[in-house]
Amino acid sequence: MAKYPYLPRGTFGWDATRLADAYTTAELVAATQAILADPDSLNPAHATGKSIWLYTKAAMRKDDALTWAIYYQAQRKHKEE
Repeated sequence: MAKYPYLPRGTFGWDATRLADAYTTAELVAATQAILADPDSLNPAHATGKSIWLYTKAAMRKDDALTWAIYYQAQRKHKEE
C-alpha cells in the first residue's frame, strides 16, 4: 500500500511545481484535506497549550506544497484564458 494513497502517482519530494503537473486541482484539494484530517498531523504540544501551531511541521510543509501546487495550476489556467 502506498504511503500516501490520496497521491497515487507519488509526492515528488513535495515539489509544488511537479505536484501541479501530476495532479488535478480536485486531487490536490482532497490530499490537503486528508493530510489535515489525519490525527498524526496534529501537534501534541498545541493540545497541552505549549505551542500556537495546530499542525506538526511536517504536516504544514506538505500542506504548503499542495497549496502552492493549487496556486500554480490556477495561475497557469488564468494565463491560458
